[in-house]
Amino acid sequence: MDRANLPMLLARSRPLGVRAEGIVGKRRRGWSVLSRGESLLASAAAPLAGLLIVAAGGIGWLTIRHHHQTITDMTERSAAISAELAARTIDDLIAQDKHSLIRSTLAEIATSAELARVRLVDDKGNILESFETPDTVPADVASISAELRQPLDGTRLALEVDPALTPDPSTDQAVIGMGAIGGGALLVGLFTYRGARRKLRAIGAVQDALLAAHEGLTDTELLAVDARFGPAAVAWNSLLDRASRGSFEACAAAPTVESTGVDALAVGACDALWTGVIVVDRHAKVRYLNGACSTLLSVNRDESIGSDIQNVIKDEEVLAAVRDGAKAGKLAKPRLTFELERGGPDPAGRGVLRLTLRSLRDEAGAILIVVEDVTQQRVAEESRGSFVAQVTHELRTPLTNVRLYLETLHDEGESDPSVRAKCINVIGQETRRLERVVQDMLSVSEIEAGSFKLHVDDVRTAEIFEELRNDYNAQAQDREIRLVFDLAPKLPVLQGDRDKISLALHNLVGNALKYTPVGGEVRVKAEEADSLFTVHVSDNGIGIKEDEHELIFEKFYRAKDQRISAIVGSGLGLALARQVIRMHGGDITVQSQLNKGSTFTLSVPLQPGASSTSVTKAAA
Repeated sequence: MDRANLPMLLARSRPLGVRAEGIVGKRRRGWSVLSRGESLLASAAAPLAGLLIVAAGGIGWLTIRHHHQTITDMTERSAAISAELAARTIDDLIAQDKHSLIRSTLAEIATSAELARVRLVDDKGNILESFETPDTVPADVASISAELRQPLDGTRLALEVDPALTPDPSTDQAVIGMGAIGGGALLVGLFTYRGARRKLRAIGAVQDALLAAHEGLTDTELLAVDARFGPAAVAWNSLLDRASRGSFEACAAAPTVESTGVDALAVGACDALWTGVIVVDRHAKVRYLNGACSTLLSVNRDESIGSDIQNVIKDEEVLAAVRDGAKAGKLAKPRLTFELERGGPDPAGRGVLRLTLRSLRDEAGAILIVVEDVTQQRVAEESRGSFVAQVTHELRTPLTNVRLYLETLHDEGESDPSVRAKCINVIGQETRRLERVVQDMLSVSEIEAGSFKLHVDDVRTAEIFEELRNDYNAQAQDREIRLVFDLAPKLPVLQGDRDKISLALHNLVGNALKYTPVGGEVRVKAEEADSLFTVHVSDNGIGIKEDEHELIFEKFYRAKDQRISAIVGSGLGLALARQVIRMHGGDITVQSQLNKGSTFTLSVPLQPGASSTSVTKAAA
C-alpha cells in the first residue's frame, strides 16, 4: 500500500472534528492509529450532562415556586382567620359600648397574630382606626377584609388586615441543598466519564486499526496499539504478530469470523456485558446471543444460536415486531421497548424484563435486542409509591384532627372548660404525633445519607417512661385498651442519645396500641439484668407470621395481613427503631404468634456505674 494515502485513510477512520489527543499506536514515520473511544463517549455524555443540568434547574425552580405558593396560601388563610376573630371581638366591644378599647384591641390583635397592619374602615372606605406593627413589612398578598355585624352610629364597618412578611430561611436552604446535590452529581458523572474513557481507549484504538486494515493498510507496526491500553491492546498486538508470520493481506481481505458471522473481539466484549444481547438476521434467525441473555431468558445458548427467534422469546407482541421489522428491512420505529413478566417455580427467578429493539444499519432486516432485568427498579418504584401514600395518610390524619379540634375550641371552648381542656390535650397529642412522623422521615434520610449521628449524654429513662404514659394514656382510653407500665422502683440513667432512644420506645408503644383491638391490653415492662437495660412491650393483638419476624424491620415493609390494610403506617418505625438501638450497641427482637399477640424486646447495654432514678410504678 502507498504510504502517501495513509493520512487520508486515517482521517476517514476518525470522527469528523475530533482533536487527536495523542498517538494511540507505535510511532513510525510520523503516522499512527488514533483513539476514537473518548470522542464517542464525549458525544453522548455532553448532551446528557446538559440535559441533567437543565432538568435539575427546572425541578429546583418548580420546587421553590411551589414552596413559596404554599407559604403564601398559609399566610392568607392565617390572616383570614385572624380577621374573622378580630371582627367578632370588635363587634363585642361595639355591642358593649366600649368604643375606647377598639384601638388598643386592634394593636393587641396585630401584635399577637403577627399582622403588619390592621384597619377599621366604614362602608365608604374611610379609615376610622388603624394600627401598624413596628418593624414589620406587609406580605405580598391582598388585604383580608371581614365585615362587622354591629354598625357604629348606623354606619356599616369592616376590618381589614395585612399579614406581615415572615422570612423563610428554608427556601435558601433548599437552593443550597439542590445546588450541592447537582454539583455532586456532576462530579460523579465526571469521574465516571474519566473511568469509562480509560476503558474505551483500547477498543477505540483497535476499531481504528480494523478500519485501516479494511482500507488496505498491511503494515503491522503501524496497526499495532500501545500495550499500556490494557489486555485488549495486548491481545490485538498478539493477533497482528501471528498474522504477520502468515499472510496478513489475506486476513485483511477475509477477516476471521465465527460461524455466527460475528467478530471475535465483539463477541468477547458482548459476553462481558451484564445485560442480554441478541442479534437477529433478516430471516428472524438468532445470529448471536450472549451469556447474560441465556441466563435472563433461561435458554441454552448453543442451541439458541442459529434457531428461530421464537425459540428464545415467547411473547407474541415482541415476535410480531421482530418479524415485521425483518420483513420490511427495518423496525416500524427507531426504537421499540417491551416489558415482560419473567415467571417460574422459584420466586427468586421471577421479575420484570425490559426488551429494547433497534434496527442494525449494516444489514437490512437485522435487529438488535437488548434484554435488561428491571425487577429491582420496579420494586423501588412500588416502594416509593407506597411510602408516599402511607406518609400522606400519616400526616393527613393528625392535621385533620388538629383542624377539627381547633374549630371546636373556637366554637365551644369559651363556654365549656371541659371541652376546652379536651381540645387542647388532643391538639397537643396530634402535634407530637406529627413531630414524630417528620422525625422518622428525617432520621431515615440521615441514615441513607450517612450523616446520622448520636449525641451522647445522660438519658434519664424515668422521664422517658413518664412521657410515654402522658402521650399514650388518652389514646389507650379512647380505644378502651388497658395500657400498663410495669416499671422497677428505680430506673437507670443511660449514656446515649435521649431523642433517639425515646423515638424507638415511642415507635414500639405506638405500634402496640395501633395493632391491638378494642378491649385489649398493652404492657410495658422495664428491668435491669446481665448489664442490660431491657424493655418488653407486649400486646394481645393480631400477631405476626413467623416468616415475617425479620421482614417487618425492613424499610417500607408492612405485614401482609389483610386486617392491617386499613391501618395507616409508613413502614419506617420499626426499621428506624432497630437502627438507632443497634447504634447504641443494643438490639430489638420480636416474639409473636398469629392471633395471640407480640412482644418486642429492646435491650441497651448499661454503662459501668450507671446511676438510677426513682419512678412511680403505674397502676393497671
